[in-house]
Amino acid sequence: IGQLVAFGGRLFVTAGLRVDDNSAFGANFVVIKYPKVSVSYFLSDERFFPKGSVLSGLRLRGAYGQAGRQPGATDGITFVTPVSAAVDGSSTSAITIGNIGLEGLKPERSKEFELGFDASLLRDKLGVEFTYYNKITDDVLLNRVLPPSAGGPTTRVENLGSVRNYGGELALTATFPIGSSSLDLHFTGALLKNN
Repeated sequence: IGQLVAFGGRLFVTAGLRVDDNSAFGANFVVIKYPKVSVSYFLSDERFFPKGSVLSGLRLRGAYGQAGRQPGATDGITFVTPVSAAVDGSSTSAITIGNIGLEGLKPERSKEFELGFDASLLRDKLGVEFTYYNKITDDVLLNRVLPPSAGGPTTRVENLGSVRNYGGELALTATFPIGSSSLDLHFTGALLKNN
C-alpha cells in the first residue's frame, strides 16, 4: 500500500506499508509490518529563497523505511530425505536427515533512514548531490556451521545478531559550453562502513 501527496508543487510526501505473514515463520508468528515514508522539498521554489546567480536550485530530501527478508519455506523445520545406498553390491533405500530446523526462526528486519540534498549552482552549470544513510539489520539470517556429530547437514539457517551499514554518497556534475557543443563531467564517490 502506498500514497503520494503533494503540497503546493514544492513539498512531496510518500508513505507506504508492507505487511507479511508467511508460513515459513511458523504457526505462532504474528504478521509483521514494514512502514516507509519519504519527503522531498524544493526549497528553491519558495518566494523567500534568494534568487542569486550562485545557488540556482536546492532540493532537500529524507526518507525512513523498513524491509524484511524471510527464511526459506523449510528452513525452520526438521525433516528426513530418502536416499539410495549400495550395500553388498545391491541398491537399497534409506533415509537421512535433510534439515535440522530451528523452531521460532524469525524474518530478518532492516531499518534505514537517509538525508540528503540536490543543489544546482551557476545557473545549472554545476550540480551537487549528497546523501547520508544509516541502516541497521536485526535478526540477520545466516548459515551457521553445525558440528559433524549432529548427524545431518553441515549448516542451519539461524537469526544471528545485528549489522549496521552507514556512510555517504557524493555526486558532482559540471557542464562547460564549447561553441555549439558542451563538455559534461561527472564525479561520484561513496564511503561505506559496516559494524
